[in-house]
Amino acid sequence: MRTGRPFALLVWACLFMAGPAFGTESIATVKPGIVTTAGKRIVKVAPSGKASIEILHQGDGAFLGILTLEAGAKVPVHRDHSEEHVYVMEGGGVIVLGGKRVQIKKGDSVLMPSGLSVSFENGSSTLVVMQIFAGPKSAEKYDSWVERED
Repeated sequence: MRTGRPFALLVWACLFMAGPAFGTESIATVKPGIVTTAGKRIVKVAPSGKASIEILHQGDGAFLGILTLEAGAKVPVHRDHSEEHVYVMEGGGVIVLGGKRVQIKKGDSVLMPSGLSVSFENGSSTLVVMQIFAGPKSAEKYDSWVERED
């Protein structure tokens, strides 16, 4: 095998020009990320005042938020446009997925396929979940919630 500087430059040039074919991107195609700092996040409150959503991030392909429900709060039957994932950070309750009742608690995660009939009844303590929509359209339900001013 040939080694040395000319060979190394040839390998580098081939990898750089090939870009994504080798699992990397050329400098010309790299897009900067977006960082939302803690002090700049938007928090919205439901008209009932029993729920709030802290919008951590929202892009073209997903939505990420922290949803908080007061003790005893309920989420009515609905169907989302996109797949939804939740991770229970605090509290628990009963989620109804396509007619099947399932008890959830801290540490549980739930996948709700798009179009599935879903409702939720919170337990006796505050519920906090990390919520991810695999497509931001489903998060449009929060558009009517009022932004909280701290």
